[in-house]
Amino acid sequence: MRVEVVCHANICRSPVAAALLEKATGVPVHSSGLEATPGQPADVRMVELLGRELPSLQTHRSRRFAAAGQENPDLILVMERSHRLRLIDLVPQLAGRTMLFGHWLDGTNEIADPFGLGDDEYAVTVARLRKAATAWGERLSRIW
Repeated sequence: MRVEVVCHANICRSPVAAALLEKATGVPVHSSGLEATPGQPADVRMVELLGRELPSLQTHRSRRFAAAGQENPDLILVMERSHRLRLIDLVPQLAGRTMLFGHWLDGTNEIADPFGLGDDEYAVTVARLRKAATAWGERLSRIW
């Protein structure tokens, strides 16, 4: 199964989510951004917060979601509803395979971007990403 986690720039939420989900499942998980500038490093604050736990963040380089010319993922997990709508506009046949990373979270299923905000926002985002990765890991482990 090929899983891809998608956010806006692929420097903050999606690389962390992919690394957490990979850690939870033991299966490679890819990440990309709908508006990513290819080759950018992960957000410095995320690396500071999670670099020891998730060493892949230290070498992460952003990549843009490629709608054509790639093997389509079996499951695409996005951070916000707007990401899902945009992705489906790009590749309509992926509609049934695209869900929110926070789908299993209580309350809002979207995971807000903390980029450029304060420590509290980063902490909330990391906690939500952890909880969502655990929930997806439990469900995906049943089918892998």
